[in-house]
Amino acid sequence: MNCGRGQDESTRRFFEGAKGGLDDLIGDRLTGLKQELPRFLEGAKQGLSVLGPVVAELDRHLARRFSTFAYIDLDENLMSRVLADLLRPDFEHGQGDLFVSALLKHLREDKETQSGMARILPDGSTWSQVRVVREALTTHIAAWHRRIDVEISMRVDEERVAIAIENKPSAEDQPAQLGDYAEHLESKYGGGYLLLYLTPEGAEPSKESLGPQRRAELGNHFACVSLVGWVNGWLQEAETQIKAGYVQRFVADFRQAVLRKYTDSEAGPGQIALRE
Repeated sequence: MNCGRGQDESTRRFFEGAKGGLDDLIGDRLTGLKQELPRFLEGAKQGLSVLGPVVAELDRHLARRFSTFAYIDLDENLMSRVLADLLRPDFEHGQGDLFVSALLKHLREDKETQSGMARILPDGSTWSQVRVVREALTTHIAAWHRRIDVEISMRVDEERVAIAIENKPSAEDQPAQLGDYAEHLESKYGGGYLLLYLTPEGAEPSKESLGPQRRAELGNHFACVSLVGWVNGWLQEAETQIKAGYVQRFVADFRQAVLRKYTDSEAGPGQIALRE
């Protein structure tokens, strides 16, 4: 019994000594940091004083913070118009089907859309005859007055398929809105369609727009996708392949405008934080 108590006492003294040594070490480090802090702050101040003129010189040549989109409201309509015009192979940007190719590649690789894309664009298939319509009327259902923000249709082998985009950067859905879109697309394209719900962070639609049962029935015909992910994904990839300098600058400006509007950063993929 005495031996056991001796061992316990030795253990207690060991840990007390170790704790005391650790406390001394932490105290010494804190003292050192306090002594170094004024020198660190002075160095940082001097660094910033040097950095200021460097940033000013960069802006003089690159105007990195200047943006056309600072003078116009980047709302849902303008955003949809930019996306639709870029995706038109025959549009004035002169880049042909570059943006369509980049988008299809992105959708086939993204986990949210790859199964739906595998159905309408199987491996080994070819696509052609791309048509892009903005504010496409839902003419194949009774509620023919509804308008899909962007409808991209193309010929895949012997069938015509479509990718429809409902762009919702901020506005709320209307009752039965997505349900009606899906009904129209089914009537027009059969099983050959993919309906995308585009929001800044890839949010779910309201139950009034697309109820749980209908959502389950659609399966991989429907997917929620992130606008921020898009501009940092397929649009950034396409940007690197653009031949016209002016178009490349416009796309870069558009991407940064979206990031400034919907995130707390202008950084690239994996370095952004959505605003609360």
